[in-house]
Amino acid sequence: MSKADALGGSATFDAVAQPLSSRAASFAAFAGHSTTNTDNSNGDLDTPRLRVDQLARNPYNPRGELKAIEEMADSLTGRGVIQPLTVVTRRAFLEAHPDHDDALGSAEYVVVDGNRRLEGAKLAGLDDVPVHIDDSLAENADTLLETALTAAVQHEDLDPLDEAKALQRLVEVHGSQRAVARALGKSSGWVTQRLALLTSHLIWRVGGSR
Repeated sequence: MSKADALGGSATFDAVAQPLSSRAASFAAFAGHSTTNTDNSNGDLDTPRLRVDQLARNPYNPRGELKAIEEMADSLTGRGVIQPLTVVTRRAFLEAHPDHDDALGSAEYVVVDGNRRLEGAKLAGLDDVPVHIDDSLAENADTLLETALTAAVQHEDLDPLDEAKALQRLVEVHGSQRAVARALGKSSGWVTQRLALLTSHLIWRVGGSR
């Protein structure tokens, strides 16, 4: 069985009828499932919370730059963080990226989905944030990338060129654009259209350097 078949479709796009892996199903359901965590500072048994100083940004976040952090902080100041951040433990992250211990500082968890919310929470002066902890999302480096990209595509706020670069990496992993489309719950045409941005960008850079 190929890796693409094993991973199945992405459950974050539940409107698309695709078979789901247990990992994808877990990711899609993170907002509504309880998790076990001893550091639950607000007493909410359904959604655990972690201090912001326990969390590190994903060094391999598909977004090249986190934008509109001040606007995010303003929103969080008034409403707090409503959607839990999806995180993996430091141990699980380092098993996928063993040479990046220093990049995490002293953080005990790494954010897979919610890097902007984390930075906004820090700027807003929040002490803690709700989280969903799921180490199955860190099976390996490519799984982490796919999960982060799926989340970014779902939120529809990823820079088009960053999105195209991440998709190209996934094509290398899965072996075809069709397999990537299936894993993300998108059409092959959607993947092809975004990958075309890389070609256009390359042509523009070559032309501009002359």
